[in-house]
Amino acid sequence: MSVSALALSPLARGLFQKVIIQSGVASSKTLIVQNPETYLYRWADQVGCKPRFYFPGATRLYHENIRDCLMRLDASKLTAEARLSDGDFFATGLFAGGFLSPTVDGEVLPRMPRALLSDENYLRQNGVLDRSYVIGVTNNDAGLMADIISFIPGRPYFLLTDPSRVAERVKAAAKTQFEGEPSKEMLNVIDFVYTYPRNPDGSIPLQNVMDLTLDGAFLLPSLVFARALADKAPVYFYLFDHYPQLKSNSLFKGTSHAMDNIYLFDRPEDPSINLSFYANVFTAESEPIPAVYRSVLTSFAKNDAPTFTTASSTSAAWPRYDSRRKAYLAISTEPEVRTGVYAQRVSLWLDFLPKLARTSGFFSTGSGRAAYD
Repeated sequence: MSVSALALSPLARGLFQKVIIQSGVASSKTLIVQNPETYLYRWADQVGCKPRFYFPGATRLYHENIRDCLMRLDASKLTAEARLSDGDFFATGLFAGGFLSPTVDGEVLPRMPRALLSDENYLRQNGVLDRSYVIGVTNNDAGLMADIISFIPGRPYFLLTDPSRVAERVKAAAKTQFEGEPSKEMLNVIDFVYTYPRNPDGSIPLQNVMDLTLDGAFLLPSLVFARALADKAPVYFYLFDHYPQLKSNSLFKGTSHAMDNIYLFDRPEDPSINLSFYANVFTAESEPIPAVYRSVLTSFAKNDAPTFTTASSTSAAWPRYDSRRKAYLAISTEPEVRTGVYAQRVSLWLDFLPKLARTSGFFSTGSGRAAYD
């Protein structure tokens, strides 16, 4: 995400020509802190660094006192005693936001990234359109939340699948894509698409929850970023669509957030570390993945027109992403060019829901399922 923020910054003009953005972009509203002072003061209070008195006109001294106190603490105290996000993490998840993120400071980021992306004059004047971009996500970036659960004794996945918590997640996801309070009609549509059919006990399948989080926190912001630039600069989109061999009782599937880097860099001595829900990452089936992934990104770095190697060992062109065809590269044991990544879910958010919002309004009083009454 920091790469995309730097690519939008006026301070980076002329510094580089190629950008690779993996699983997270600045256009995700959940990853940009709009009011950093709020987080700073709360954090300082939690770790005992908030001064007792504040004098108007002495803001700089107040902040310097906080900074000096924080610098005297070790990292373990800073992280152990501070809450890193708002609200119930397992309810709102990656939509909760947190203070360990870039902020709109007026210098590195002069405005919110989505506002910058919609300003073509700004993009041209600051060299954003003078670069080529690779933007991609994995097929289960949101799996990192299930990974967190896997380290809790008893693996209480119900923290993610309980309907009341998922209802909060649906609301949070809608608020990250649209301004204002989403209507009940909008929430009911999102709820139906992502939470039905349900399990016999009434809970929501874990993979459905992962899909909702993947779309809201990773995929949609990445596509917003790509679409804003695609007709003005070279943009190449990919989906890391490999499915590692999971344990037989796994409740979800796919490649979790940052898991693709295992195949990109040198093989770790013990790949099972922090991969407790995987049975075997490096199987005979996955053997081609490292070569495919590395060749794709190095081809982009070296060439104006990147290529990839097909399953039949022939070289093929990686087409640019555009607003019409929406072509992307699916990176797997058999890489191929496809069109419309998760097309129905993406169209829900970028086509249907905006129309519904214009029809029903964000403050509609229409009836809905129990979670939204």
